[in-house]
Amino acid sequence: MTLISKRSPKSLNTRSIGRSVYIVLLFLFFLGCSIYFVLPQRALDSSGRRITGTVTNVYVGDKGRMYVEYSFQVGAQTYSGRCNVRTSDYRRDQVGGPVAVTYLPDRPEVSRIEPSNAALNAYLFFWAVLAGSGIAAIAVAGDAIRRRIG
Repeated sequence: MTLISKRSPKSLNTRSIGRSVYIVLLFLFFLGCSIYFVLPQRALDSSGRRITGTVTNVYVGDKGRMYVEYSFQVGAQTYSGRCNVRTSDYRRDQVGGPVAVTYLPDRPEVSRIEPSNAALNAYLFFWAVLAGSGIAAIAVAGDAIRRRIG
């Protein structure tokens, strides 16, 4: 006599699959955003050209962040930019004064002043996304394991 179990194998829960897909898509979105901000900073670090530009505006923006707007000239073309800066740099920079600008020779519209918080902010965002994604992946995996065991 053969005993046949009437219990069917546990099927995948479509709700947990939907949650997993949502988390993966969210991860990919934030990873794409962080790469979008990190890549120009890395390019500026590795192949940026430094010149002297001019401070055009210094102001405090949203949430008390300090910003410096600047302009610089490459050939006959004038470019401008804006960077979030540390408080000490904010107090140092004066409208009309000189500022060190790093730009990409093949894309001068990509630039930053030195020193600025642009590179640090981009790198911190990138690592925060990776850390958050790791935590989310562990949570989803733990939930899936708990459902299979329980």
